Amino acid sequence: MPQAYRLNNPLTARLEPAHRGTVPAVFSLVSCDAPHVMIETVKQAESDEGVVVRIFEFGNRRGPATLVFGRRIRSAVETNLLEEGATPVSSLGHRLTVDMTPYAIRTLVLRLA
Repeated sequence: MPQAYRLNNPLTARLEPAHRGTVPAVFSLVSCDAPHVMIETVKQAESDEGVVVRIFEFGNRRGPATLVFGRRIRSAVETNLLEEGATPVSSLGHRLTVDMTPYAIRTLVLRLA
């Protein structure tokens, strides 16, 4: 599955000249430790200042998936695909763990520090 995504959605990069700022030379907004879970979408929420992260399980496996964010998580909720409803999700610092079921799609809305 990851190979198909790389083929159909190649990474676009742009060289940015050096400038002052607070972001370190290497920075990842979000990563996932589960090889059978893909981060499909990262975008601004439709209705507020939150960040939407949509993940899905593609390996027909169950188990936890831990998302690690480049900034501390202030709050997190799970919504449906239309970003409606809000079920609180617990997080600790920069980490958030969700239990995945086969082929599940999860939509999370986070407020980061």
